[in-house]
Amino acid sequence: KLFHFYTHNSENSITYTEAQTPNVEHGIFIKENYAEKSIWNTTLSGEHEFNRGRDNHLDWKLNLSISRLSEPDVKSHNYEYDTNSGDYTLVTSSAKAGLRDFTSGRDRNAHMDLDYKGKFKLGRFDDYQFKTGVFMDDKFRSFEKRSFYHTYYGDLTAADLLINGDDFGQTFNEGNFLDDSGKGLILVENIDGAGRNAYRAQERNMAEYLMFELPLHMPLPDMVNVVRIITGVRREHYQLDLQPYNPVTMQPYTSALLGNDPIKTNVNEVVYLPSFNVLVDMEHELKLRASYSITAARAELREIAPFEYQEFYGGHVAVGFPGLKTTRIHNGDLRLEWYSGAGERIAVSGFTKRFDQPIEVALIQTADLTYKTYQNAKTATTSGIEIEIKQNLTRLPESWGQLGYNLNTTWANSQVESPQMVELFNGVRVQNSATNRNRPLQGQSEWILNVGLDYKTTSGLKTSLAFNTFSKRLNWLGTGDLPDEYEYPFHSLNLSAGKDFNRFNVTFKSKNILNSKVRFGQIEPITGELKLTRSYSPGPNFSLGIKYKF
Repeated sequence: KLFHFYTHNSENSITYTEAQTPNVEHGIFIKENYAEKSIWNTTLSGEHEFNRGRDNHLDWKLNLSISRLSEPDVKSHNYEYDTNSGDYTLVTSSAKAGLRDFTSGRDRNAHMDLDYKGKFKLGRFDDYQFKTGVFMDDKFRSFEKRSFYHTYYGDLTAADLLINGDDFGQTFNEGNFLDDSGKGLILVENIDGAGRNAYRAQERNMAEYLMFELPLHMPLPDMVNVVRIITGVRREHYQLDLQPYNPVTMQPYTSALLGNDPIKTNVNEVVYLPSFNVLVDMEHELKLRASYSITAARAELREIAPFEYQEFYGGHVAVGFPGLKTTRIHNGDLRLEWYSGAGERIAVSGFTKRFDQPIEVALIQTADLTYKTYQNAKTATTSGIEIEIKQNLTRLPESWGQLGYNLNTTWANSQVESPQMVELFNGVRVQNSATNRNRPLQGQSEWILNVGLDYKTTSGLKTSLAFNTFSKRLNWLGTGDLPDEYEYPFHSLNLSAGKDFNRFNVTFKSKNILNSKVRFGQIEPITGELKLTRSYSPGPNFSLGIKYKF
């Protein structure tokens, strides 16, 4: 099979926010962004079957994809309201105002999969199976960003650029720039962090695996039909070379604290990842599964590259850490399933995980900003229970159609032990100022609930109603005297419906029917009062789709 697609999208957006930050009591924050993104993807795959007395199956896939990003001129300008004059003034930080960023990036990803599955005979039994294969993923990325800011030249001051009304863009009119009078705005390249505003990365992961499925041919209890063991091991050879550099001079980034040697990431490691599963098929459509495995999790390139970015004004400034290590995860799971009818299932499972060197976010507070960087914690554990129910309601008359419901809920408890020291990309080691170094995993709720109703009429109309929510979860670690920040429950109610009309398919979708708000906040240590740090409403969303089959 040959599959190919190419997409090229452009988006022009303006974000207008009225809010307050630690530095601005009442302000207007504007971001103008034009972006172009393209993806070129080609996949060639094949399937082959061999029958030499036993079933043998070979699958292979080759894939090449290239993606590009261009943000030629992202403008950010912020204004503070003056209660005395009723005017707005341009917000400046160290005489910098009105930021302009120029960003470009390119990814090239080559991928190969080869899997072979067959049966073999052991003694007088010939129902044993094995599976083996190889995997290769090779990625190259280049990324560059140049940042500029406006500043005052001559005796021009912020008072000369007061904003009356809501024409906030007038500050950067051509008449306000430097002219023969010797004063005005000028555009200057921001040299803070320019030495690491670009990076090149070559990432490669090559793996081989071998897996066996072994039915147990031995006397079994009366209620047990079949016992199978599925076990195997995966070997991964992972390599990463990442070099940050100055996009203007092309010189590698160096730090005086590290002897002015180029700061880069070089990883060359081999890991073995075993797995062991026992599956028991019992009477009355009961199935029991016990499993143990070791998996590996690696950082994303943006978490490694020492490149700074700020998602929004007043937010944390994120910067990567080149010394991140691979996380090894020990997974244990016990699951009992009951298939009570066609398309019906009730399942209860317990799980536990242990993380060695998990990647977490560490915050460093300075006089002006709070920096977010990535570190390896010492250890982390999580355990919990999951319940799944999917049932059909059979009491309806057949002429009414089919109605069913599904429920999925998870309760989990987790704990992370953070390091005492935090190391920055330039070699600086500082005390971890997190208010709580023994805490739950970031982003994990204590409980999650998903409930849904599915209805299908005899005429083919399919309707689904789904409700999702979660308990509060840790978003950022508090630093110094700051309490931890949590994300609070978001109650999501969504509806979808669809029907075929000959060659046409019509779908309708509605999201966030309850118009819930996204809320982040902190609990004041003394009063116990919730103080919202961010709150916004994504609003309800409605869409109508029409497809035609040729």
